[in-house]
Amino acid sequence: MKKKEMGMTIAIAVLLILNIITGYKLREIQNSISKVSSSVNNIDGKINGIYGTVSNTISEVRKEQMWIVDKDYDIINVEDQFKEAKITFNWTFRELGKNEKVYVLYGEENNGEIEKWNKIESTHIAGLNYKTEIDLSYDKNYEFQVVAENANSKKTEKLEKIDLYDQLMNRMYFEEDFQSMNNSEVEVYARIENFYRDLKALKIKSAKVNIYYEEKLLKSIDITEMAEKESPQGDIDKWEYRNTFKFEELFKNINFEESDKVKIQIIAKDYTGREYKSKLEDF
Repeated sequence: MKKKEMGMTIAIAVLLILNIITGYKLREIQNSISKVSSSVNNIDGKINGIYGTVSNTISEVRKEQMWIVDKDYDIINVEDQFKEAKITFNWTFRELGKNEKVYVLYGEENNGEIEKWNKIESTHIAGLNYKTEIDLSYDKNYEFQVVAENANSKKTEKLEKIDLYDQLMNRMYFEEDFQSMNNSEVEVYARIENFYRDLKALKIKSAKVNIYYEEKLLKSIDITEMAEKESPQGDIDKWEYRNTFKFEELFKNINFEESDKVKIQIIAKDYTGREYKSKLEDF
């Protein structure tokens, strides 16, 4: 028994010593990991510092190479129906050559391409500061360039791109679908969010939901009076409509199996008389 007890005591002692050694080694490993992590963080900080310095240097070089060193523009609606906007540009050159005449070219965009360029005169304010004003239709997007030329040279630089048409026509968000459909009932859902910029002329005046089958209009639902309306902020109004119809009421002479050919669309109108259409959505 004594030999067994002595053996167990020795085994326990050995295990304790091994645990102590293992714990010590683990602390050494943890300290090494902490040192490596600290070194990595320091290297990462230095890299970020170098990146920031390089970025600032590149930015400064680009500024020094810019011909137009400062520019801004302002848009004012000419009248309440948003047919025309007055755009005013102000800009400052870094330098100008002798006897250089300054003017602006603006291009009218059609299907993403400039279809023609038009010339407008600029006004010299003082020093290297210039301005120009122009009234343009909301029916197009525009790109502007500044030109300075004399008998010996001609310089051109992009001034700005202003998407008058897109800003006006893409301000509405639509959501429409058949939330449920079976051979007896159909649930129609429509939602409009209109960012009207606190301008009454751009608020929603009326809206309807059109339902099509193979591109043919089956039913038009006027939701102007039935939609729930709210204006959570001063520049957004929301309309929401939900209703359940009998299947045969919406889809006369159409089998339920053919419902995959059915499409839905929202058409909204604001107080300027413009129409805004959502994409045709399938069931």
